[in-house]
Amino acid sequence: MSEARNSHCPNCGHRFGVLDRFCAQCGQTAVLHQPRFWEFVHEWVGHYVALEGALWHSLKQLVLRPGQLTLDYLEGRRARQVLPLRLFLSCSLLFFVVLGVLGTASPFDQVRAKDPAAAAFDAAALAWAPKALLLALPLYAGLLAGVFRDRRRAYGEHFVFALHLHAFWLLAATLALALNKLPGIWNWIEVLPWLAILVYQPIALHRLHSCSWWVAASRSVLLSLLHGLVVLIGVVIPVAIQQLPSRH
Repeated sequence: MSEARNSHCPNCGHRFGVLDRFCAQCGQTAVLHQPRFWEFVHEWVGHYVALEGALWHSLKQLVLRPGQLTLDYLEGRRARQVLPLRLFLSCSLLFFVVLGVLGTASPFDQVRAKDPAAAAFDAAALAWAPKALLLALPLYAGLLAGVFRDRRRAYGEHFVFALHLHAFWLLAATLALALNKLPGIWNWIEVLPWLAILVYQPIALHRLHSCSWWVAASRSVLLSLLHGLVVLIGVVIPVAIQQLPSRH
């Protein structure tokens, strides 16, 4: 559909005036054109960059001040934030796109690729991972509520923390995937994002709950063990069941 001015609104049928740029009835533009891919990209990016750079402010707080983004949100300082769910979905989209393009390319993966059964399992796990990640979020928030039940926070507050925490983990994992492509002499840098993932949770818990470092560290270890079990149940077991040969 080429760019053209309609005499009537395609949306509600209201007749346009000679100089009308928008429909007085429903607000739709009077001039429509063929959708362009870059318009969607611009709209998506612009939505986050608007409002005094909400995306960049949120990323700065998320990366440099673990737990502060959640604390600000819960205390009502939200005007300069990207909403927690949108931030998480954006980070997860970035991660899975980069993973699909770059892969992991580790020697272990290259060995597994030569085994048809292992390669099929990895492909199935990759396909199931986004769904498992979404399912793990409410379960992880429930674990937080249980481990920090003495803090008397509502489940929704723990869910916001879970969204921010997983958003950071996805960003760090995305960076690790990119660093994995550096020449061999720089391979040691790849470990830095994984170290950041390791230390981020206790720091964030310490800031959010105002607890001692010992409490934050010990409960972080417990959460990590329980979370690992959730991932095992949510990803590995279902995929393994799918890979079992069917019986006729």
